[in-house]
Amino acid sequence: MEIKGKIVQILPLQGGQTKAGGEWKKQEYILETEGQYPKKVCFNLWGDRIEQYPVVEGEEVTVSFDLDSREFNGRWYTSSKSQPQKDNIISIDNNIHIIIIIIITNILYLFSIISSILIFLL
Repeated sequence: MEIKGKIVQILPLQGGQTKAGGEWKKQEYILETEGQYPKKVCFNLWGDRIEQYPVVEGEEVTVSFDLDSREFNGRWYTSSKSQPQKDNIISIDNNIHIIIIIIITNILYLFSIISSILIFLL
């Protein structure tokens, strides 16, 4: 899944230490899509990918998303891995991709609520 747009904000770098003693870092970016009704999408890069894909505000990028869901103790968790591409890749109708992401996110959120209710009732 790809979304093309302009980086409008780079949020502060976050980091810390894992329980195992390793260090982690995460950088979040706000991308604004093109079109008559632009959307803002927050995506993040973790660890070495921050330096591997340097992004600056105002830059036009295409971001590839890989969505993944997993179950743990009856609850579902969704993660998205992103990878910006600086070349001018033109994807087919970015608005459709955004709508698909919103629909998938809402469906997963509903599954999470239903799972929580079922766990509570049982």
